[in-house]
Amino acid sequence: MRILNQKQWRSAVIYKHWENIEEPYIAWLDNYEQLSFSSNEVNNIESDDDMISSAESEPPRLLSCGICWKTYSQPKILPCLHTFCSNCLMEYLPAESLGITCPVCRHQSILPQNGIEGLPNNNTLINLLSGSINDDQIFCPSHPKNCIELYCNECETAICYECTSAEHDQHEFDTIADAVNDQKKEMVTLVKEAKQRVPEIMQALKTIKKVKDELVENHTTAKRSALATFDLILNRLRQRRDLVLEDIKETFLNKEKALDCQRLALESTLKSVEQCSLLTENAIRSNKAHALLLVKKEVSPEIVSLCRSPLRCCPEENASLEFVAPQLNGLNETLESCGEVRTTTAVASESIAAGCGLRKCCVSKPTVVTVTTKDKQGRRVQRGGAELKATLTEKQTGLERKLPISDLGDGTYEIEYETSIPGPHVLDVTLYGDRLAGMPTIVSSYQQINERASSMSRIPRTATAPVKQRGVKRPSSRSVSMIHRRSDSNLYDDDLKFSIGNKGKNRGEFVNPQGVSSTPSGRILVADSNNQCIQSFGIGGEFKSRFQCSKDRIQRGRPTGIVVGFDGNYLVSDYENRWVACFSPTGNLVKKIGANKLLGPKGVCVTKAGNIAVVDNRACSILIFSSKGKLLYQWGNRGNAEHQLAGPHFIACTNDDLLVISDFHNHCVKVFEQDGTFRFAFGSNGEGNGQFNAPTGLAIDGKGNILVADWGNSRIQIFDSQGSFLSYINTSSDPLYGPQGLCMTSDGLVAVADSGNHCVKVYRYLQ
Repeated sequence: MRILNQKQWRSAVIYKHWENIEEPYIAWLDNYEQLSFSSNEVNNIESDDDMISSAESEPPRLLSCGICWKTYSQPKILPCLHTFCSNCLMEYLPAESLGITCPVCRHQSILPQNGIEGLPNNNTLINLLSGSINDDQIFCPSHPKNCIELYCNECETAICYECTSAEHDQHEFDTIADAVNDQKKEMVTLVKEAKQRVPEIMQALKTIKKVKDELVENHTTAKRSALATFDLILNRLRQRRDLVLEDIKETFLNKEKALDCQRLALESTLKSVEQCSLLTENAIRSNKAHALLLVKKEVSPEIVSLCRSPLRCCPEENASLEFVAPQLNGLNETLESCGEVRTTTAVASESIAAGCGLRKCCVSKPTVVTVTTKDKQGRRVQRGGAELKATLTEKQTGLERKLPISDLGDGTYEIEYETSIPGPHVLDVTLYGDRLAGMPTIVSSYQQINERASSMSRIPRTATAPVKQRGVKRPSSRSVSMIHRRSDSNLYDDDLKFSIGNKGKNRGEFVNPQGVSSTPSGRILVADSNNQCIQSFGIGGEFKSRFQCSKDRIQRGRPTGIVVGFDGNYLVSDYENRWVACFSPTGNLVKKIGANKLLGPKGVCVTKAGNIAVVDNRACSILIFSSKGKLLYQWGNRGNAEHQLAGPHFIACTNDDLLVISDFHNHCVKVFEQDGTFRFAFGSNGEGNGQFNAPTGLAIDGKGNILVADWGNSRIQIFDSQGSFLSYINTSSDPLYGPQGLCMTSDGLVAVADSGNHCVKVYRYLQ
């Protein structure tokens, strides 16, 4: 039995824990100041041995937890052989969960009874970090007595010989040495790809520096403008203060002068009276004739004048003098509105443009494109003021003109334009000089033949565009701008009828519900994914029954999709066990379909002929089985071409026996014939009407309309059978959070698995 030496083990550990190589190398490239690669250096990558030797020389950088990106602390190893810190796993895992999904490979497994603590320690990593690793310490986690000598290519896991006859039976495997050599080559290729991104990063750094320089300049300008404005206000206040004080002083002096003059006059009169009285009294007291005669002659006229003259006894002025202050409330409001700091967090890379005007328009008719600005985290900006510019160029003549933009003040903008000639036009929209995603775009301008034909037309389906934005159905009497401004007119007048369940493990409770279906009698069936069971409810939402998808802990299932077969049995897609299980309504397992053929089944539906169509989410393919389980068709692979899929989730069968598939990562819905022939697709990435952010659940109503659960936008949209947007269900009273499965009930309601809120919601639906 061959034992790995220290260098081989370290290489194995390095490449096992660097499966997701992009993130560590992005972190490495973040230290851009130390990078000085030229275009020649990018092509002259060091040899494989040098590259691997360099990687082996830095174990501390590589031997870090994939959750916290720090050196391992109490490393615990998962069944998939990925290792993480014990505390990181405890924080990552919900407390009530019975299983765990690996943060790296997404492999799901059942936890031991004592949870994270029951997972085995990665003693090899512990010894490696302490520098005391020995060749004889490399044991298999599943069979601790056996040394690791092989590598399973299908499971991407290091194993021992005993594993080849157990869980890795019939798998392809190599020796550790051969596997390490293969992974070394992959690592070198990845490093080359990473280094080739250096010029892009350097260009981005230049752009960021330019934006920062503009920000510094704008900061200086804004500060200077604010200081000048408030200095002007302060000067005006000082001038007003001086003027008011001068007015107070002048008023006071005038009043004081008037009162002083009156006082002096009265004092003079009083003095004359006193003097005349004194002379008269002295003359009378002397009893001398000549004195009396003299006084009478001299004083009598003065006394007569004093007695008969009117006295100014009433004050000729008052004491009224005050300063009436302005209303401070109004002043405070004025001051608060006296200048503001205006900014926006909108970035072009996340902001989106939506509307039919992105693809086509009618000559001489107003067309509107709506721009929704978002910040770097993809959150919608709630205020306006962004520097948005738009141009429209005629390809035939090269004539370019600027387009008017209406700021709606809530982070959205409307760009309105008209074309004068038919033919292709180039629409370009920039935000702070950077183009929005998808810009520039080609707009096809067409000549309208007649009003009736125009109102009934739709965008034609072509084989060259797998993700085509369909026309929005609307009354011909309304303009496009009316549709955007009054989107509420598109709401069906329906509300939430009732909600079923909440988060928990008991009957009638859910943890991450996925699929929903309805029986002919009106029962609602729910695939309760994390509780590994199927639950059924009555027509009013009352709990009826529940059964587990597996009877033992070894093969506990993960139900993701459910549908009722023609025979009344429940067809349940089991993502964990990789098959479709057929259960009786009482929960008895009847048979398994697709075992050893499915990698990750999710959505499931029944065709008009009774065949079973299954979405293989992991393989990005569709498999169709007969009702007895025989494989009839298998088609599809991963990609973004019209006939390819990327993470498909759910499937539904139309009234015409076509298969409708939600293409999660391509942000669209695709329609195929059962043999895999592509028919058409509709939708694109965005938040506008008819756009998706990762579609999931599907349902077909009695008129053939297609209902789509829009997972990322947390809404349910409605399209006609050709993919033209009709409307959406009003879920505003109790918003959805990551809706998954969708179905029509027997009484015409819409049931949706609200996975983020751990419940099922049922809505009224008016067809």
